[in-house]
Amino acid sequence: LLDLTGPAAEAKVMVVDDDVHLLAALKMILQPWGLQVTTLDEPEKFWEVLVTTCPDLLILDVEMPGYSGIELCLAVRNDLRWSKLPVLFLTAHSESETVRQMFVAGADDYVNKPIVEPELIARLMNRLERTQLRRRLAQTQR
Repeated sequence: LLDLTGPAAEAKVMVVDDDVHLLAALKMILQPWGLQVTTLDEPEKFWEVLVTTCPDLLILDVEMPGYSGIELCLAVRNDLRWSKLPVLFLTAHSESETVRQMFVAGADDYVNKPIVEPELIARLMNRLERTQLRRRLAQTQR
């Protein structure tokens, strides 16, 4: 089982999806785990919200009007300030070409829709713990 007293408990998660019902559901799923959840249903405000929230993990929907999650992920990976931010995709598409595009864009992982709550939590916590471990290692090597 996951240790929720550790640093992962206070992590900030930003979720970008054009489905407001899904965003509300994700907030209800994630907040009891001690995560600070910021939701965004307008991808065009992505950078503004990203900079103000400084999340520890980003969850992106693959298909959205305006900007796809894949385009946003590519932009994040090409920005030095955000390039190491863990990115988890939500997708209703599990065909190999879409999965390939997600990973080529720089995805760390993905979760299929409809969301299976324990799977989402496990994948999300795994990413957060890895990030924190990397940070601690970087600090001790200075």
